[in-house]
Amino acid sequence: FSLMTFVNIRGNDLALHPDGSRLYVAAEFPPRLEVIDTIGARLLTPIRLANGGQLEQVEITSDGHYLFAHHANSGSLFIADLDRGEKVAEFP
Repeated sequence: FSLMTFVNIRGNDLALHPDGSRLYVAAEFPPRLEVIDTIGARLLTPIRLANGGQLEQVEITSDGHYLFAHHANSGSLFIADLDRGEKVAEFP
């Protein structure tokens, strides 16, 4: 085993896709999901979820299609479609 690369991201929670191909990190300023390609060891386009605040408690469905993230400031639940790479819902 050896270190492939270093990806500098500041976040407070993360979730690994069920197939191991992507790592999703809850980042701030603005709240977004940083997407790391674990195979290519590179940073992909982030998924923006809100304009301000902090994300926490990131979970991915067992089929790998959706990600849920809790917005600590408002209490909202965000849902991101991982196949499309975008936020699809927000529940207050």
